[in-house]
Amino acid sequence: MYATVFSPSSTTPKLPSSPGRPQPSTNFVPLTAAGAEQAARLASNIASVATQWATLRCIGLEAAQEAREAAARARLVADCAAVASTADTIRACAVDAWVAAQRAIDADHRVTAAIVMAG
Repeated sequence: MYATVFSPSSTTPKLPSSPGRPQPSTNFVPLTAAGAEQAARLASNIASVATQWATLRCIGLEAAQEAREAAARARLVADCAAVASTADTIRACAVDAWVAAQRAIDADHRVTAAIVMAG
C-alpha cells in the first residue's frame, strides 16, 4: 500500500470542519485502508457515546441517529477500502471514511449542545 497522507498544505481539498474546530485527530489523515479503518472505529466510538448520552438525557436523539448513520457509512467505505484493488480507490474510500467520521463528530457536538442548552 502507499503511505499517502492528507496534508492541509496539499492541493487535496480539506475535510469539512466547523469554523474554529481542528481537523480530526491530527493535521495528517492517512489515506490508506488502515486510515479508513481508523476513521470507521473513531466514528463508531463517537456515535456510541453520543447515543448513550442522548438516550440517558432523552435529548438530541436525532443528532445521535445521524452520528450512527455516519458511523455506518464510515464502516461501509472502510470495508470497501480493505478490498479495493487500486490506490486511487483506496484513497477515495479513505477520504469518504474521514468525511463520515467528521459528520459523526459534528452530530456528537449537536448532542452535547442540546444537553448543555437543556441544563
